Amino acid sequence: MAGFLKSIFGAKKEAPGALELTLAEVPAWLDAREQEIHEGLDGLVLASRERALVAIEALRAQVRDLAGLQPPADQVMSPKLRRVVEQGIPRFISAMEKTLDTRLSTVPGEYYDDCVGIIAGTAKNMKGPGRYIATVYPKEMKEIRATLDIIGRDVNVLGKRLGPARTEAEAVSSARAAVSAIEAAIAEYRLLKKNSQDLSGLTGRETDDLRAAQEARARLMEGDEKRAADALSAEIAGLEEKGRAIAGEFEQLRSRSANVFRKAAHAAESEGEAKDAAAIEAFAASLTTPAAIDPEETVLRYRTLYPSLTALARRHDGIIKNRDEEDLFVSPENFIDQLTAIAKRWRENAARLQELREKREASGVERRIADAEKAVHIIEVRKAQDEQLLAEAREKMAALETEAPVRLEDLQAMLTAIRDEEARIIVHVPSDFPGTVETQQGHV
Repeated sequence: MAGFLKSIFGAKKEAPGALELTLAEVPAWLDAREQEIHEGLDGLVLASRERALVAIEALRAQVRDLAGLQPPADQVMSPKLRRVVEQGIPRFISAMEKTLDTRLSTVPGEYYDDCVGIIAGTAKNMKGPGRYIATVYPKEMKEIRATLDIIGRDVNVLGKRLGPARTEAEAVSSARAAVSAIEAAIAEYRLLKKNSQDLSGLTGRETDDLRAAQEARARLMEGDEKRAADALSAEIAGLEEKGRAIAGEFEQLRSRSANVFRKAAHAAESEGEAKDAAAIEAFAASLTTPAAIDPEETVLRYRTLYPSLTALARRHDGIIKNRDEEDLFVSPENFIDQLTAIAKRWRENAARLQELREKREASGVERRIADAEKAVHIIEVRKAQDEQLLAEAREKMAALETEAPVRLEDLQAMLTAIRDEEARIIVHVPSDFPGTVETQQGHV
């Protein structure tokens, strides 16, 4: 019974198993598949081309024979038809010679186009001058069509094969592009992985360097030298404030005396005492800052002009007009003693300030702290840049890890379609490139 059923239904054909390929094996598999496509078409074209060449030669002979034909003796035709046929045969022969002057390619697609060109050209010629020729010479034109049909039948067969073959060739090309894209992704992933490992190690070392630089800066900031420098800085700040206060006293004294000197110089000039006026103006102009006061020269100049100043004040009531101004110039000593005392205090303060500043500068701790701050800043900037590069590398790796299974699935679907069988093709990628569990299993 089993044998009887088997004889009716036939043996069950086993489904083909899955084909497993490494990524490196895929290009060779595609080459072999493409070769199968070309070999099938090449064989078909070779046989067809031989028939087509024979047919073309036959067509050339049949077309040339038209030139020597004479209308049948028993055929009656109008003079107009006779004239059209007589003029049409040379044009038809010329047009057909151009149409048949085609070198048939051996490349399947090009060969198909060449044959289609001959068929289309001949059909056009038949509809042109050939239409009238066929009414007079139907047998000859029928033989031309019959010969052309040899090429037409082969073109039909080739066309049915060429379309699917072109589609499959395009699929092979697309699969090759997909393989190239995955190979490029693997190369990029490996480079990113190496770069991320290098950057990870580098940022780790930079973290250690930064910690060491920060500790060195902290030791300087918290050391005895820094405390001594801070004490000097505090004392310097106090002396700077004291210097500003002394300069304020000087400015106040100068302001209190300015009107007296100005009015005295004006009075001397009005009396014609130009020399006294110039001396008073020059002395007042010399009182710019405490540093400009010369203990000997300033005192001498003031004592020299004081008699003229007091004499002018006695002659002109408006020169000294209040008690404050009177106290300054009541004696030769009052104004100049206050002025020189302020200048002396300012010089002593400035000398001490300069001494402390030089002492602080000589210690070098501020410079070393500045260098330590710069070192910390440089490491922080470099570390931040490398951490950014590391983050970008990891982000790109994550994107590739997400895309990898999709790319592999797409490639496997392409290859399975090219194989044209129910069983799928599985592609295994190198183990250091992320993929699906299936594509990694059992392969290194």
